[in-house]
Amino acid sequence: MQSNRSQLIDRVREQVAAMVDDWGVEVTRAEILDVNLDDATRSAMLQQLNAERARRAQVTEAEGKKRAVELAADGDLYAAEQQAKAKRVTADAEAYATGVIAVAIKESGMEAAQYQVALKQVEALQAVATGQGKQTILLPSSAMEAFGDAFKMLKGRG
Repeated sequence: MQSNRSQLIDRVREQVAAMVDDWGVEVTRAEILDVNLDDATRSAMLQQLNAERARRAQVTEAEGKKRAVELAADGDLYAAEQQAKAKRVTADAEAYATGVIAVAIKESGMEAAQYQVALKQVEALQAVATGQGKQTILLPSSAMEAFGDAFKMLKGRG
């Protein structure tokens, strides 16, 4: 009914124009204001309208789910990129620190390297010591010697 509305209006206008032509009346426009439909036709149209609304709702829901998946994938990609950048920054910092240590070893000899190793051992033991007391700690026999060397080096520099 709605899709053929303009054709119906044209046909009504043409037929009315043909009927009143003998009287000298010109029909320029016709309009359908109301349509009386039987109950079966009205029910069928209502079912069709409801089916179209349901279809559009399903399409909208599916598009929303698709967009949510796309946004989640974009978020995961962004997080991965940020992690990669962080790893690059960390690697650059470690490379710089290694270069500084290499220069210090070249200028000061092996004492600078031994000092760095002793500091790393102390830091590692400190990290183990911050546990909740339920862990077992195995120390190499040279650990006490490393502490002693680190303190000797600190006293020599301080």
